[in-house]
Amino acid sequence: GSVEEIHRAHHELSGVLRLGAPVELGTHRLPPLLAAFRREHPGVRFELTLGHPSVLLPPLEEGRLELAFLDVFEAPGSTPLMAGLERVEVLEERLVLVGSQTYEAEHLAGSRSQRRLETASFVAYQPAAPSIRGWFRHHFDRVPPRLEIALAVESVQAVIEAVRHDMGLGVVPSHTVADDLAVGALVAITTRRRAIRSRVTLVRLLDKVPSRVEKAFVRSLGR
Repeated sequence: GSVEEIHRAHHELSGVLRLGAPVELGTHRLPPLLAAFRREHPGVRFELTLGHPSVLLPPLEEGRLELAFLDVFEAPGSTPLMAGLERVEVLEERLVLVGSQTYEAEHLAGSRSQRRLETASFVAYQPAAPSIRGWFRHHFDRVPPRLEIALAVESVQAVIEAVRHDMGLGVVPSHTVADDLAVGALVAITTRRRAIRSRVTLVRLLDKVPSRVEKAFVRSLGR
């Protein structure tokens, strides 16, 4: 091989990067990012584990995962991240309040007033519904004293299914319902204010020296 080939081999990134992510993020949002990274660095391979933070944090702490994404919905309430973990990078998601055509027609009939919205039923991730409360606070500067939570379930996909079946309105990352909104299967409930954004945090072990592959991958997310 020529000197040039040896030089290139030395500089090319190679190896396996083991990532953990929430199911929805790992199913919809990450594959295109991984594909783009691999086009630039064909020597890099990925292993992706999907699950709740409770599933992802032990292997991260034991060094069986290099990086884990934690979704705002699935991350435990306001508990600080576990000791020994470092926040590395943040992706943002646009959040939308959605309903089925049928539910919107029956309960809102085109109205987007706070009074009318407050009387709707909601599908949330937790019984206390921080996602729904956050939506009202962002769009109307106040949280309704009482919210009817028809279903609380810690899964974005389950929330979407319940909303599709006219159970109420739910707040979800916009990329998870893009197709439904495009074909009119779901309706976005918008106000004059811009969509609320949530943060997805990427974490790694605090005292571990990141590999070149890991550093390059984290840099690529910031673009």
